[in-house]
Parts: sequence; structure tokens; C-alpha cells
Amino acid sequence: MRPRKSAPHFKIASETAAIVTSLGTLLMSACEASSPSSADVNGSEAHAPRVIYDNDEVIDVYTDDYIMALAGAGRIELIGMVTSSTTEPFNRWVSQEDLRRMREDRATGIAAARAIGITGIPDPVGGPDRHLVPPESGHIGDTEPIGSVGSRLVVETAATLPAGAVLHLVMGGPLTLAADAFLVEPSIVDRVVVHWLGGRQDDMADYNGWADPWAAHIVLQRLKLIQYPAWQLGKRGAPSVPKRRLENLPDTPWSSWMVSKQHPTNPLPDERDADAPPAIGLVRPDYVIAQKRVSFGGWSEGTGSSPPLLREDPEGSAVVVLGGDRDAATEEWWRTILAAMAHP
Repeated sequence: MRPRKSAPHFKIASETAAIVTSLGTLLMSACEASSPSSADVNGSEAHAPRVIYDNDEVIDVYTDDYIMALAGAGRIELIGMVTSSTTEPFNRWVSQEDLRRMREDRATGIAAARAIGITGIPDPVGGPDRHLVPPESGHIGDTEPIGSVGSRLVVETAATLPAGAVLHLVMGGPLTLAADAFLVEPSIVDRVVVHWLGGRQDDMADYNGWADPWAAHIVLQRLKLIQYPAWQLGKRGAPSVPKRRLENLPDTPWSSWMVSKQHPTNPLPDERDADAPPAIGLVRPDYVIAQKRVSFGGWSEGTGSSPPLLREDPEGSAVVVLGGDRDAATEEWWRTILAAMAHP
């Protein structure tokens, strides 16, 4: 989620047809989909939200752990655990070696959760390892896809969904995976909702947006996006996760893994789970307290070389969450983790 140092300063700075047809109700529809009364229907059976989780870092957040606990409880169907990041030379903060370590860390966390009996966790897969390059034409359709394993998992999952169902991409890093999946198969547009921790209230210009500006543009313009700004939600609205409270959990491989988390070059996790808001917003409709609809508002610098700006637009193609209830997030996070510890 975070670079090793501060990112560059920018000048400016119910899974049913309701999700497909009404952006005004997109956020609430996605949240309500996690309850049995409003889950999408596969034949005569209600189905938990289908989720592919994609992130870069593992040791600066506890979001992997929360996602796996949701899966173990049957509150989501976790289809994929993907590790993606853009890398050098475009992204000077992440080397190929860094990305390799991120993928190993994700596998370590999965093994720790499985070791205490948590079920419903898929094997990890690799996502994009570089950024999407804006074509000379400036047209999205002319962009060369990467076609990563994780991107193809998104495409294949979307293709097999029952009528009226959607796939939720919960993302805590660059938007490359979602954009690449669209480029591989544009027909996923009506089958995918992106829940992203990144950007700011009026643009997509945080580290996650900067790490692949063209991918951010593609997702904003082509897919259904719910954006959770990194400062307002990832810091002020994130669940409180004090290390001392983690140390009081039962002594297991999983709890030990969580306690050990510490990014080597920044203070994260910093007593919170900064990337959890999109996942919490999916399963807890009471978490989101304000939102607005937005559309593409131009570029702060050159086309595709910096993250898009957003303009408030009642007919906009995306939703920006403006505030989240941190108390609700904290209660939800700990209730889910403790339940997984007690009944894996």
C-alpha cells in the first residue's frame, strides 16, 4: 500500500441489476449484498459476495488477515488472493526483489491462517508486475494488456458468474489488476465492482494512484468503482489495531504472524489496518457515513503521467466514500478476528 518514502508531491493534489444500473445505490447495494436477505441468488440459494483480494504489501497492514477471517466465517467467498505492484524503473519505490518478498509474505500469512484451521482460503497467485503504458493514441482500447495470472483469474471468474451476480475486487494497491483484466476481456464491465483504498476526495493522487496512473484512468472510465480515499478512510476511518491487543490473542502461528508485522522503512501498520475500509464497507453498510458520485475531471499534469482528477457529478461513473465510522470498523474487525480464533 505504501512506498518506502513519501510519494512525489502533486500539483493538484444486492448483487443484482441495481449494481449495474444505478451508481447512486452502488455502494449500499454492495454492502447489503453480504447479508442473507439481499445476497445474490444462485438458483434458489443465497450466496455470499464473491471476492478477489489484490494488494501489494502484506506486512504494513492486517487486511489479509481480516479478509481470510471473513472467508473462514462464510461471509464472503474468497476466490483469489493476488499480489500486484508496479516496479522499477517506473515505480522507483518497488524493485522486482521487493515484489518477490511481498508474494512470499502473502503465502506465509495464508499458511499461518490455514495452520489454525481457517478454511475457504485459496492459494495465492501473482498479479501484474509492471504498470500499464498509455498508448500514443490516448485511447484506452489501444492499451497493451499485461495478461497476468491474477488478471485472467478475474476474467475467468466473471465469465462463470450466474446471471445477476457480480465479482467484488477488493484492492489496496495500484489498480493495475482491475484495468488489466478489463483490457484482456472488456465484457467484464457489467460483472465487476472495484472497491479501492486509494486516492483523495477530489483526485486519485496518492501513492496507489501514482503507482499506475493509466490503470487508475481505465478503472475510473470503464469499470464500476467505489473509492475509499487513503487519508480520510485509510487513516481516519481505519479500524484500530493496537499491537498490544494483538499480543493478547491466543498464541498461534496466525496471531504470531500478525504481531510480527512491521514494514522495515515506515511506521506501518501504525496501530491500524489502513487497507481494510473497502472490505469493511462491503460487509458492513453502517460503516459508510457519507459519499459522492464523481467522474473524470482531467489530468493534474500530462495525460496518463499522473493520476486523474475527479469532479463531483450526480451522473458520475464512480462513488467516493467521504467518511467512515471508525468505531464500527474497529468493532467489526475485532469481532471477525476473535471469532476466527475461537471457531476456525
